[in-house]
Amino acid sequence: MEKENNTKTIVSLNFWQILLRLKEIYRPFLGVIIVIITLIISQEVLGLLSPYIYGKIIDGIIAHQEIHEVLMLCLSAFVVYILGDVVISYYKERIEVEKFDHDIVKRIAKNTMEKVFGFSIGQHQGQNSGIKKSIIDRGQNSLINFGYNLLYEVFPITLQLVVTIVGLLIIAPFFGLVVLIGISLFIYMSIHTNFKIMNDLKKSHELYVEADKQQSEFLRNASLVKMNAKEKKIVKEYDNSYDLINTLSKKVWLAFAKSVRKRNLMADTIKLIVLVAGVYFVYNGTYTPGFLMVLFTWSFRVFDRLGYLTSIHRRITQQYESIKKYFTLMEIESDIKEIENPIILNNIKGKIEFRNVYFKYSSREEIDDEGNFIMSEGKNTKHVIRGINFVINPGERVAIVGHSGAGKSTLINLLTRAYDPSKGKILIDGIDLKEISLTNYRSKIGIVPQDVSLFDNTLRYNVVFGTNEKIEDVELQESLEMARISSFLKGLENGVDTIVGEKGIKLSGGERQRVGIARALIKNPTILIFDEATSSLDAENEAMIKDSIEKASKGRTTIIIAHRLSTIKDADKIIVLEKGKIVGEGSHDYLLKNCEAYKKMINIQTVIIGGN
Repeated sequence: MEKENNTKTIVSLNFWQILLRLKEIYRPFLGVIIVIITLIISQEVLGLLSPYIYGKIIDGIIAHQEIHEVLMLCLSAFVVYILGDVVISYYKERIEVEKFDHDIVKRIAKNTMEKVFGFSIGQHQGQNSGIKKSIIDRGQNSLINFGYNLLYEVFPITLQLVVTIVGLLIIAPFFGLVVLIGISLFIYMSIHTNFKIMNDLKKSHELYVEADKQQSEFLRNASLVKMNAKEKKIVKEYDNSYDLINTLSKKVWLAFAKSVRKRNLMADTIKLIVLVAGVYFVYNGTYTPGFLMVLFTWSFRVFDRLGYLTSIHRRITQQYESIKKYFTLMEIESDIKEIENPIILNNIKGKIEFRNVYFKYSSREEIDDEGNFIMSEGKNTKHVIRGINFVINPGERVAIVGHSGAGKSTLINLLTRAYDPSKGKILIDGIDLKEISLTNYRSKIGIVPQDVSLFDNTLRYNVVFGTNEKIEDVELQESLEMARISSFLKGLENGVDTIVGEKGIKLSGGERQRVGIARALIKNPTILIFDEATSSLDAENEAMIKDSIEKASKGRTTIIIAHRLSTIKDADKIIVLEKGKIVGEGSHDYLLKNCEAYKKMINIQTVIIGGN
């Protein structure tokens, strides 16, 4: 299953492993599927019985049978029709709707969400969201359609083929043998054609995935495209990517059309043999005209549905590739694992300690064209955090500063367990972070990032999203006041119930930051983290956010990451990072005198701090 190759670990699922995962997905519906299969078998048997009765009616008419006997046969045909196409169809469709069709969609969607949110924060940051979304969308659709195709199309058609051939071999061995040979040739030619075009179909599928990713990227950055007047360039790039898809697809389907014509010619030849032989046997007195009609109906119906079966084979093959990639993605294990029975901190004090912590971004997770999961070590295997030691006491306000790439945000990622250290320990109230319940721990932390993520929902929804508690209006109002949201709340059309738009487009940058602060505060966190919360704001908004930070940090362990030192000069302690190492620690005044790296950062600021 796994293969090591210096810089890559390849994990691929084989056919039987995928089959086991399919079985697990559909396991809760096994009883319903058995009922549906039973009803399908009943329908197929009745479907074969109808032509037999019609043949008897024709023979009865030709033989001048008593009219009441012929009418009884007509009534029997009607009863068979009502049973198959009305009664059984109704109950089958009812069971499908109530117990299967919608519920399986829900189960697959829920399983996907549970698995995806089981990935660590670091894994979400490291994976291409466009490719991941494409794999999930195609995989879920293929999983659903795969089950439908097998249950509602492959099984009934296969059942009809078997029953028809067995029936013909029993009642008319010559015709049974001819039809069996024809069916075998038909299936062979179809499968041969499908396998012949399979590689090109896979290439076409990969091009579609790449086009989906490209479209997702373009749409996500639509504002950037328009701001730089690159609409025509982007449309042309996207159009060119579809040129490749179209060229390959046309080649594939023209070849397929040619093969289908050959296959259908063979099937028509077999039908002609059945027709000619049937006419001969009727004139010879071996069979009756009614029996000949049964032979024609059964034989022709088999070949008609066979053509459909081979197109399903091609669809299922394509679905299998999508399912393989989906299951491969779902197979990825979280690189952040909780121990069994983790510690739950009910009364966290907020003491944070880093002990000799090292960290490196050692791998990137991808899924290749074959549906294999690959972990690549990447070019940069150096530690981005090296030998970090510090203690933050409960209620202390600490700033972490340094140039871009110094490792500031990486420290926050480690503190929130987006990643685990390569070496060393992170302690919360003296307990190893790896031993603490992640859900419980993260509920005690409030984080305000540089770019606050907002849902296309109400302001209220976005603020209270941070907590599982039922929030009273008084508590909500307190958080809004502390985050200085009340200053712009009156200007919103529906107050806290105003839809803020995708990514909070209806709000300014400063307003989004304050929503982020309110979301963090509504949790009443013991540990509060501001990660470059003011770096992209103007002076007025920076002053507002700074005021919000000062109010919010009272009584809480607070970590502030900033480029603008004016934001953090009043911190209880400042930690200076340079190339992943701590090069200074202390108050603003102490560092000005004793830390050369800090003094250099002060000198390049456009705002003079403290008059020095």
